[in-house]
Amino acid sequence: MEHQFSHNKWIFLLHTFIGFIIWFLSIPGILFVIFPAYLLRRAHSIFAPSHLEFLGPEDAILSLAETSAHLNSNTAQIWRLSPGILNVSEFRALFYQCFLSTPEKRRKYRNFGARIVSWGCYTWKEVRSRIDLEKQIKLGPTDLNLVEDEDKFEEWIARWMATNDYAPEMAAWEGIILHGREKNESILLLKMDHALTDGYTWGHLASMLAGMGDKMPYLVRDHDKEISWLRKSQIFLAFPSVSTKDVFSWLRGKSVPYHCYSTPGTEKNSEWMMSLTRLDLGMVKRIKRHVGGSGVHFNTVLGSVVAGALKRWCLEEGGVTIDKLPEKVWLPNPVGWPGHPIMEKETLNGKGMGNHMSTRNQSFPFAIEDDPLHRLLDGEKSVQYAESVGQAIGFRWIVGSVGWLTPTTILRQTLAKSSPSIRSGLEQVLTPLLLSPEPHKLLGMDVIGLHLPVHVPHLLVATKLYVVPVSVGGHLEVSVSATKDAFRDQKSLNRFTKVMLSEELAKLWAKCEQDLPEKLIIH
Repeated sequence: MEHQFSHNKWIFLLHTFIGFIIWFLSIPGILFVIFPAYLLRRAHSIFAPSHLEFLGPEDAILSLAETSAHLNSNTAQIWRLSPGILNVSEFRALFYQCFLSTPEKRRKYRNFGARIVSWGCYTWKEVRSRIDLEKQIKLGPTDLNLVEDEDKFEEWIARWMATNDYAPEMAAWEGIILHGREKNESILLLKMDHALTDGYTWGHLASMLAGMGDKMPYLVRDHDKEISWLRKSQIFLAFPSVSTKDVFSWLRGKSVPYHCYSTPGTEKNSEWMMSLTRLDLGMVKRIKRHVGGSGVHFNTVLGSVVAGALKRWCLEEGGVTIDKLPEKVWLPNPVGWPGHPIMEKETLNGKGMGNHMSTRNQSFPFAIEDDPLHRLLDGEKSVQYAESVGQAIGFRWIVGSVGWLTPTTILRQTLAKSSPSIRSGLEQVLTPLLLSPEPHKLLGMDVIGLHLPVHVPHLLVATKLYVVPVSVGGHLEVSVSATKDAFRDQKSLNRFTKVMLSEELAKLWAKCEQDLPEKLIIH
């Protein structure tokens, strides 16, 4: 699906020509900025202590401070298990067997012994040779009734995810087991620094714990092997023009005014909340088949639902008038690094785990569109355009490398203080993930819920809403993390998550059941 629309080929050639000119004019900047940064990076690698490892380009963008600084970007797993009480010792034994029991596994999953540390101008990975699972995996509070009280649980886990309180002797991850006081159920929580794992790795780890091996429904395509050298050269040359087009789109647009009580400039200190729900996966699949089959992306259907619910929330809950809404809303989709090393059967270099991410920036009509089907189709056009110009591949090659070369403090300040107009393209993030459709079990108990939320309070300080839908075991589990700068309280966020998302999905399906005009169908 390299070119979904005939005109994209010619647009891409135009981007290639413009990009070549931009690269040529950028030669002085490359010589006087990028080249010295490369020499600085090389000097660090020569003189650094032998036990420190450089993070890869993708990982480095997400590691903006050492673990002990308590600046965090965390991802988590939330397992709800029934019936039964999960034994802490048995789970530690399972964890050890899955990830640490052989030298090969310890190499592949070495990040379970890692912390982020600072040395010189950059952050590094420090891997401990010994992992104490008794300190890493513990029994959680027993007096809060968290298993039975969903509201209290969501409030508690939002605070837990927004906190980095790993003891100095611990690696940058933590496991907590919660037991039901009245229900015969358990909750398993795993949290890890986002620089050490990404969504694809996280899904792989969940499949391993459930005894399903590598039963992911798909592998990340290895574009490095599939794409010709000519195509790679075109993507590289066109990237400055393609990315400039996005930046100008952000500059022309407006941020989503979540509610009239929002206080500008409070993003850095805004408290994060979380809300969990389940959507009808069968309905999502029917919409996908009805509109365009394999030609429509899973994330496009979900992005259309999120955009529709967000617009409705702004108008109904936020007290915002239609004229204050942006013409379109951006929903970046982080995507896995092509040729993802976590999928390798044998990893001799210890690079199996990590955050091998890239991204493509998808947009949906917002203020100007009320028809959910038109919103979906326009969103699909934007993601197909991004694929036709190699946006995600160029991001990994170029933006990832520039971020890797940039000293950590400068990179952190750049992300924190970039133009509000540009940051508007990062305010909402959507990361759909696909796990095995088979029912999951953990140590004999049924997995009745599995969420994979993300919190980024100190990484992307402009981000106000982070939605992670996970297709797993025949269900669609949705985690919504958001700041109080956007949603003023938990009740308000719950209405968006637990009511509006499902209603917008049903509205989209009802529209799809009507006859589609032939010109709108994506082939």
